Amino acid sequence: MTLFSRHQLRYALYMVGFLVLCLALMELTGNNQSFNGGWYKAVLQTLAPIVILFLGIKNKRDMFGGVMTWKDGFKEGFGIALWFALISPIVFLLYYLLINIDIVSWVRDTYMLSTTTSTARVIGIDLIVQIVSSLVLFGVVISTIASLILKRR
Repeated sequence: MTLFSRHQLRYALYMVGFLVLCLALMELTGNNQSFNGGWYKAVLQTLAPIVILFLGIKNKRDMFGGVMTWKDGFKEGFGIALWFALISPIVFLLYYLLINIDIVSWVRDTYMLSTTTSTARVIGIDLIVQIVSSLVLFGVVISTIASLILKRR
C-alpha cells in the first residue's frame, strides 16, 4: 500500500463533497455566522467523514480478498486523511474569500485572536489548524479504530 493512491484520493474527495454540501447548506439556510449549531453541521462535518474513512478502509480490505493487517488499514486510512487534509483547506480558503468573509470574525473569536490580527493571518492559522486536526483526528485516531475493527489476519 502506498500513500497518495487513487483509491485514497477518491474517498478523500467523498469527504470533501460532504464538506462542500455542509457549507452550501450553511449558506442556503442562512445559518452561516459560525460553524456551531445545526444538526447537518455535526453530521456532515464529523459523522460523514468518519463513515467515509471507515468505508474506504473496508473497501481496500475487500480489494485484498477480505484480508488486511492493522498496519495496512492504518496506512490506507492515514492516506485518505492526508489527501483530505491537503484538499479541505483549499475549499475553506475559497469559502472564506469568495462566499463568506464575515465568518472569519467568528474564527478569530474562536481562536481567541486579537481584533487587530489581520484577516489573512486568521485564515492562515485556521487552515493550519484544519490540516493538523484532520491528520490527528482522521489520520491517527479514526484510522486506528477502524483498522482495529476491520483487520483480519
